[in-house]
Amino acid sequence: MGAYDLTLGAYLVGVVLSAFMLGVACTQTATYFAIYPKDPWYIKFVVAFSLATTIGHQISVTDKMYVNTVTYYPDPAILGDIGWGLMAQTYFNALTAFTVQGFYFYRIYILLNRNWYFPAFLTAASVVQLIVAFVYAIKCSTIAAEQIPTLGNLVTTVNSIGAALDIIIAVTMVVILLRSRTGFKQTDTVISMLVTYVVNSGALTSACALGTLLALQLGPLTWVAYPFYFCLGRIYCISLLASLNARRRLRASSSGSRPDEYALSYHGATSSGNVSGNRAPAQGSVLVSIERTAMTDNKDAESMDDRKAFRV
Repeated sequence: MGAYDLTLGAYLVGVVLSAFMLGVACTQTATYFAIYPKDPWYIKFVVAFSLATTIGHQISVTDKMYVNTVTYYPDPAILGDIGWGLMAQTYFNALTAFTVQGFYFYRIYILLNRNWYFPAFLTAASVVQLIVAFVYAIKCSTIAAEQIPTLGNLVTTVNSIGAALDIIIAVTMVVILLRSRTGFKQTDTVISMLVTYVVNSGALTSACALGTLLALQLGPLTWVAYPFYFCLGRIYCISLLASLNARRRLRASSSGSRPDEYALSYHGATSSGNVSGNRAPAQGSVLVSIERTAMTDNKDAESMDDRKAFRV
């Protein structure tokens, strides 16, 4: 093993992985704005802000990599300099997590019939996580690099709260989804798909947070934790965009049509009403209530079923 494999090598792996995942996030964002131009402004803001913080994070970590491997090459002393890049990336990652978690909290709030007690508790925990992350970044700018391991308690707090919130979000959504089963095959099949997605999304973000904690415990003087931490914000952003972009496909699945057919026929079909006498009433309304939780206040919703979903 080379002298810099566990420092610059690990850092480079994190930069490359995060750059790849940023490309995925950008593609998902372009798809979102192309497919859902009528979404409410606050959803568009969440998407745009999450992508902006993700791009800011990539700029920060790339700058630190450039300084280490180009500007001051081959001076190993630069490894002891935190630099603005490592400090800034903490702010950006914390803001991404806070924004996406807030969206999920709002979704839970809607699905709980606007009962705000539980979402408020989750939001308070997320605010604490954000504040501790900012405190960590500020303290890093006032101490030498070799003293950073002394801030391990702050890192443990941030990642522990993040992992706990991700697990709670996943469990809560799974319980709500399972309780929304109707007994109709198409709707229940889609709900099962959503349960799988929620579990996988929560598992990925929790795994990154726990991976960061484990790496810091096993190698506090190395940079092995950076690949996990750098990817954390990307997974938050991608999971948000994936959930938003999947709505049309999932609604098409609930109606038994292909996504392209659904996109072409949806407006006409909803305007003419339910013409099938043997079709279960509001079969897709549970799905709509799950996947369009933040859109119930949108007056430009694509059908009356979307606006009535939460009354089913």
